[in-house]
Amino acid sequence: MEPYNLYHTLNNNVPSKKFPATKKKTLQAKLKTLDDTSKEAFLMLICEHARLNDDFKYIPEEENLPYKGIQNDEDIVFDFKEIPNQLCWILSKFLDVVRKN
Repeated sequence: MEPYNLYHTLNNNVPSKKFPATKKKTLQAKLKTLDDTSKEAFLMLICEHARLNDDFKYIPEEENLPYKGIQNDEDIVFDFKEIPNQLCWILSKFLDVVRKN
């Protein structure tokens, strides 16, 4: 898997404080409203973080997802309690940008 440049762009100036549980619920709700292209980008951000931090290898044919993610048909489901703090901040930044467009 090639490095995912969007991840590296969003990974700048990420807060070190804990990501609030209430915001995790908001992430989950926003994820359900994304179009297919944005869902794919969201998934690639998660996979890139796992690749860099957890030695994860994404193999699309095997539908293996990090952090106990599940892919049901067109839908992607993550329990945000499993997503690392830094990654939650990155995903939040991404969703803020996507939702404004």
